[in-house]
Amino acid sequence: MDELRLSAVVNEADRCDTISSIVVIRKLVPGDARAYREVRLNALKNDPGNYGSTYEEESKRDKLAFETYIETQCPDHVVFGAFQGSDLVGITSWFRDERSRLRHRGKITQVYLASEFRGRGFSKLLVGATIEDAFSNLEIELLTLEVVTTNLPAVRLYESLGFKTYGVFERYFKTGAEYLDQRFMVLARP
Repeated sequence: MDELRLSAVVNEADRCDTISSIVVIRKLVPGDARAYREVRLNALKNDPGNYGSTYEEESKRDKLAFETYIETQCPDHVVFGAFQGSDLVGITSWFRDERSRLRHRGKITQVYLASEFRGRGFSKLLVGATIEDAFSNLEIELLTLEVVTTNLPAVRLYESLGFKTYGVFERYFKTGAEYLDQRFMVLARP
């Protein structure tokens, strides 16, 4: 998939309204690495409870792991972006495990969309493009992902795309005295 130009509905009551400009969903290329870093760090800062990494940890790194994968165009570590004009407004990634007995699986990570674009269908399009790309590799039979159980919009999104819950890890994340549970989900190749 080279590029997907999309518009999505602004509100459910009036399906004739669309956002004023086209959103482009595509794989990130080396020239996007800096914008990726900015969006990824914003995700960690704006929605800290949704990720295992923290802004404080990641912002100290010279390069984020997926920045390197974007720059080298690693086929087993792919990042997609949602662009409005030249602005990167959302990301998601998938990667394939390097261990031989796990090479039939991919994992979706780092799903994020800027708050002003949420609720318009862009997350579904972004994650859908990522799923399509992962399953275009015929060796990938399963895709997994993890989501904090309190992130109900994300849980509903993943369920709408066919993901099934296969477990919940209670007290998975801990920040101070607060715990968050993590839902583990899987999607089999159609």
